[in-house]
Amino acid sequence: MNLFSLFRRQPLAAEPVEGSFVRSQATAEELIEQYRIIHREKPDYGRSSERLLNSIQVHLEELGPIESILDYGCGRSKTVDWLAKLNDAKGYRFDPAIPEFQNLPVLKADVVINTDVLEHIPEAEIDDFLARIGSISQRAYFQIATDEAHTVLPNGENAHCTIRPEGWWREKLKKHFKYIRRAKPHVANRISYVTWPVEAAPVSDALDSFRDFANELAGQDCIVFGSAPNPTFEGLDISGKKIVCCNGSALTLRDKFGLTPDFTFIHSHVPWRVNNPADRDVREALAKVGTLGKLVILFHPTHTYDPKSYEHQTTAIHALHWGYRFEIIRRLTGSSVAYLDLSTGATAVASVVFAGARSISLVGFSFGTNGHSYNNKKLHRAHISSDAALYTLLHASGTPLNATDPSVQPILVNTLS
Repeated sequence: MNLFSLFRRQPLAAEPVEGSFVRSQATAEELIEQYRIIHREKPDYGRSSERLLNSIQVHLEELGPIESILDYGCGRSKTVDWLAKLNDAKGYRFDPAIPEFQNLPVLKADVVINTDVLEHIPEAEIDDFLARIGSISQRAYFQIATDEAHTVLPNGENAHCTIRPEGWWREKLKKHFKYIRRAKPHVANRISYVTWPVEAAPVSDALDSFRDFANELAGQDCIVFGSAPNPTFEGLDISGKKIVCCNGSALTLRDKFGLTPDFTFIHSHVPWRVNNPADRDVREALAKVGTLGKLVILFHPTHTYDPKSYEHQTTAIHALHWGYRFEIIRRLTGSSVAYLDLSTGATAVASVVFAGARSISLVGFSFGTNGHSYNNKKLHRAHISSDAALYTLLHASGTPLNATDPSVQPILVNTLS
């Protein structure tokens, strides 16, 4: 397919309507050449969408797991790379004015983002442009400017060649997408839309399924048992409490305390990354344990594994997509936490709260220098700060949390209410 086939048709003369302006009569290909010049002269031009990271992520969390995101008209922005990392997805960029992104990389994607682009398209080309995005995905996030740009093109024209009011854009989008709704814009002179319902059924269905699987935790006092060195139950009455283990900690629970877990959470990279030393240690620990209780596998779509290998150690197995952790936390706290880089243990804590636990005690969790099983110090610090933020949010939202390790407890007791 020719790159510019969507842009080559000569724009039709358009009569301005009240509250709107049509600035350019150039063809789309001529405009693309103008932007090539700007990108060569201004390497940082086209990065406005980076300010939208959290605004977009809040809506992506409504969808649950996604595997691919395309930034259609990406400029120099790295937004899609960050969104891809947050959602364990693949990110793609397309922009015909930038040589390294001028080839459309995919014909289908789970989600398309298109921010501060439509106002740069000649009005006669808007329908073709939207039709192309709609053919790639019916799930899209748009942000559109509704006034003139600060940027003037090399040919002297304003960079925003199609300026129309909100109602005009809404009608255009309705022609090409089955569903649209307003989203909160980043600034006053923008309008934003998403093209999927606020409650995507697959998300609710999957989370309801997990709640059903973990229903024995509802209303219970629970212990989440982590893999930090020297765990202790000192000062904690464990009678009658449900115990949830994380990764290979069930072995320590058995050998040091003679206990078995009611649930075990593991990340799907544990059975998948066969050559990773940390995962190998976890696999070896799991293999030595007679029972893991009910097993929850936090799976990533790129991690291929066989859950049957654990059937002889478990009473039941449930797969919960790793991407759902953000939606679980949003529902618990009302906060978007896409910036958090959570550990498996912290995700298990949030999941147990989501299942309806009355209270949670953290054992084998530490924020000390040896408090996380990862050897990579940078990753260790990321998990420590993210996990601490999560526990603070959960505690502030009304879930009773306590910890037996002195490095964790101050964060809980000092939480503002």
